[in-house]
Amino acid sequence: MLRKGSRGNSVIALQNFLGINADGIFGNETEYAVKNFQKQHNLRPDGIVGRETYEQMGILSSDFSENNEVNDDVVIEKYYLPENEYFKSVQKKNWIFLHYTASSENPYRVIDSWARDNRGRIATEFVIGGQSLNGKNNEHDGKILQAFPEGGYGWHLGIGNNSLHRNSIGIEICSMGYLTKGGYWTRLTRNGKSKRIFIKKNPDKYYAFNGQEAHKSQVLILDEPFLGHKAWHRFSDKQLASINGLLQIIEKRDGIDITKGLAPLIRKEGWKAFANRNIPYIEQNFGVWSHSNVSNQKVDVFPQPELIEILLTL
Repeated sequence: MLRKGSRGNSVIALQNFLGINADGIFGNETEYAVKNFQKQHNLRPDGIVGRETYEQMGILSSDFSENNEVNDDVVIEKYYLPENEYFKSVQKKNWIFLHYTASSENPYRVIDSWARDNRGRIATEFVIGGQSLNGKNNEHDGKILQAFPEGGYGWHLGIGNNSLHRNSIGIEICSMGYLTKGGYWTRLTRNGKSKRIFIKKNPDKYYAFNGQEAHKSQVLILDEPFLGHKAWHRFSDKQLASINGLLQIIEKRDGIDITKGLAPLIRKEGWKAFANRNIPYIEQNFGVWSHSNVSNQKVDVFPQPELIEILLTL
């Protein structure tokens, strides 16, 4: 899909087809030309080159690079789930919810796991790759994948079939989440009884919920505990840059005011706004929120200072 702000070889191909200056930047001239083409062929003149417009133009090829969308230097790779793994019904979007995956740094694995999941159509539209907890792998750091076409949705909030689910966009950030010092908590089941126990390890190291040791470069220590935890798997600089860029793209695409939601609440309550759980309030206030704002049982995106700065300066 191409729209105003897109860049790259796909835009050049489009501009050559339209017979206009082929500079690779989808600006006002390109948008005007696309709208004219759409009017001439009885398509909705929205200036966006989606499936119907592409098919009418007949300019798609098998070039893999066409699977990437570039908007204002932010690259989004389409890595779609099977069609039966998300809802294709196009919905107007009013909210954006930030999540972390509590899994590996690899966004492809996240989407693949949703494809294999037998619980239903679980997914967010976007997944942002990160750095491995051991600090040895940054191959996917900051990479943005799109799991299904715009307007669709998947279950991602765990709060029932309602407008917050259907009319929201989810962004999963690859991170292991909270960390514990000196070991990790797990559950053992014996004779049908489950017991939570602490597995002791190196007293000076931090560990994820699965026992994986964190490299010191990946550990963020908050000044105060957030939902019971001070240590977290840090969001990388590239992840933060991708969050910033992606939020701005979604604002242009879906008309969601990204200055609303968490940001005004942060100005009133500070970092504690991330733990403010008030669904009726959020239903009345469109914008950017964290999953932890709507789920009493969820420990999710944490108030990393750099993330707060992004939300306050959008």
